[in-house]
Amino acid sequence: MTLKTFFTGRTLIFVLLVIVGGGIFAYQAYLSRIEPSKAVTPVENESEEPPVFTWKFEEASTLNLDGLPETRIFLQAQYSNEEIINKLIATVPGSCNELPDADKDSVPGSATVQCYAAGIGDLFKITKGEKSYRVEHKIFEEASPDYNPPSQEYEVITEFPL
Repeated sequence: MTLKTFFTGRTLIFVLLVIVGGGIFAYQAYLSRIEPSKAVTPVENESEEPPVFTWKFEEASTLNLDGLPETRIFLQAQYSNEEIINKLIATVPGSCNELPDADKDSVPGSATVQCYAAGIGDLFKITKGEKSYRVEHKIFEEASPDYNPPSQEYEVITEFPL
């Protein structure tokens, strides 16, 4: 075995490990922040009253890649027929609060949630669609005199039945 073949084999294994590690890092940092949408099962709701939506925040047992604590966001929908649906909406870095003013297109009586950590934040709101109540998510960045971040649009991340 020559010195060249000895180091070539180990270099290839090292490069493969770096690629796999980079993929895991990218997944944890960017793709695993939002829970995938769950299938919506229709609920027979006799009245047109919207459910009562209640946001709940819980400190996660994990830290993000910067070492900051994460918050798990849950949403509870209590329908007039006493049915209750709980969903984990997302796990985000930093802490979260309900904003005093909801967006114009939000479901009446629901709150908009803002989470923030290290210059990046998340907004969550509930809107009424044609066939379901939609939980929408948008990421925003901190602005500075030298940087004006692009405005992002809300995306539907999960739904609750009407």
